[in-house]
Amino acid sequence: MDIQAKIIVRDAQLADAFGIARVHAAAWKDAYRGIVPDEILDQRSAETGVSRFVQHITAKTQSSTSFPFLVAVIETTVVGFCDARSPKESPPEFDCEIGALYVDPAFQHRGIGRALVVEAANRFRTSGYGAMIIWTFSENHSRGFYEKLGGRLLLETKLLPLGGKDLPLVAYGWSELSCLQNFHANS
Repeated sequence: MDIQAKIIVRDAQLADAFGIARVHAAAWKDAYRGIVPDEILDQRSAETGVSRFVQHITAKTQSSTSFPFLVAVIETTVVGFCDARSPKESPPEFDCEIGALYVDPAFQHRGIGRALVVEAANRFRTSGYGAMIIWTFSENHSRGFYEKLGGRLLLETKLLPLGGKDLPLVAYGWSELSCLQNFHANS
């Protein structure tokens, strides 16, 4: 059976917190080495991040917001996650944002990120939202992923202070969420 057929995307649960923290730490270390200061990356681990994700999942499940926190699971293993939210510092025409999108480096390039983005866009659309944005480090080597999904480069002006450095961010946007319907997890 093909791995894409085994991917389940669903709402995050408290039991997923350790897996989410593990994916978060591994993905940051893999994707951002050379971009984010090493001392920041070296502090990240599942053990140090799990309580933050327990709190975040609890807050999301107790909130009446329509912004999902999704996980991608293969069998019982969390292999990716996507945290949606109200936009922060984004152009006003974008009414929803993916605040975090990470896939375990061992499972990248298998349709998991695409499945998470498509499901987030579907949830946004169902809740009445129309345009989505995501920010990423300008030096992120995975920027092409957003372009392959039809994301348009919008802004290159935001700075994120992290570890004593101001790291430049770029934004990708989808002005019509319906365009993501054409990207299926298994395509």
